[in-house]
Amino acid sequence: MKRFLLLFSLALYSFCAGAQKPERKIIIDGGRFYYFTVDEASQLATLVSGRPGLPLHQATRQALPLGRRTSAPLQPLAFDIGQESIIAVNWIRYPQQHPLFSLKTISLADSSKWKIKNEQELILNSCQQKDVTIFEPWKVIIGRSNVLEQTFFDLAKLQDGRLAVAICNKGELLLSLWDGTTWKTVGSTPVSFDHYFSLFTANGKIMLLAADGSVYLNDELAGTDFKLIKKMAI
Repeated sequence: MKRFLLLFSLALYSFCAGAQKPERKIIIDGGRFYYFTVDEASQLATLVSGRPGLPLHQATRQALPLGRRTSAPLQPLAFDIGQESIIAVNWIRYPQQHPLFSLKTISLADSSKWKIKNEQELILNSCQQKDVTIFEPWKVIIGRSNVLEQTFFDLAKLQDGRLAVAICNKGELLLSLWDGTTWKTVGSTPVSFDHYFSLFTANGKIMLLAADGSVYLNDELAGTDFKLIKKMAI
């Protein structure tokens, strides 16, 4: 069973003091933990993985052809890990990387092959990798408005293998689902997010944690929008 440890923007665990911060969430799957850090200079992401309970210095670190922009407002790397692969939005700012073709997947088994690459090669590879499918949620929001304002997104893989992407722009939060063939947009929820959020699953439900501690639930089977279910003190 996959577990998520969600990180708020200002939350730092004692083990990462003085080091690069984990991006957005830590995933525990198959007896291992996984998280990403991002280099602010190159925009490139490094995958950190290891077994829970072991010293962090024993964890493996591997730079991958993925990353995200470092400009404000912060949009952490949107990713999930499961079934021996990483799926992520490559949000590197580079002329050859178009947002509509930014959804990528990398096999965990093949991650070691990137060790021989330098930073420039990794950036080029991140753009040249074949995209999983068009990043339809981005197409939807730019179709609704030509102005990007308080734009944030995240993704999570569902138990049935589908991909869920939550994306907000100008106070509108949308949920899109991809079944491996087609995209479906489910509902529209008014929000006032001024910071990034994290998408995850719990007991088969799609959940969203906002930076202010608000927790939302989306029952896409019932065709509902995101509903606020609790507010945590942070």
